[in-house]
Amino acid sequence: MLGTQLLPNLTRRAPMATKRTSRDPAALASADDDPLMHGRISPRLAAFLATGGEEVIANASEFSMPVLLLYAADDKVVDASGSVELGTCLPEGCQARAYSHAYHELLHEPEEALADILQQLLDWLNSL
Repeated sequence: MLGTQLLPNLTRRAPMATKRTSRDPAALASADDDPLMHGRISPRLAAFLATGGEEVIANASEFSMPVLLLYAADDKVVDASGSVELGTCLPEGCQARAYSHAYHELLHEPEEALADILQQLLDWLNSL
């Protein structure tokens, strides 16, 4: 990518489908008011997002620490297939769990779904 070489930190608008990040209306409203949700991206970050996942998957069998991969199977922002693939490559001692009806931001799901997600996280932490 030419932009990563010439102007790697120059940001430009990259509107995110904010309404597709959570099923919780309160979380969506909060995101709209969050000044850190600026909707900009640099060529360097775009290049990393485009290639970084492949590198992580390629090296997943070398992970030497416990990993908990939680992801939204019904993600409306990114294709979940990378998370599915990563989950199949994780070594023993690592776990992957897909949430079939969750959206992109798992920790901003409605309370009934969030309780299950947080319990999974707590159980994993307690197992360490």
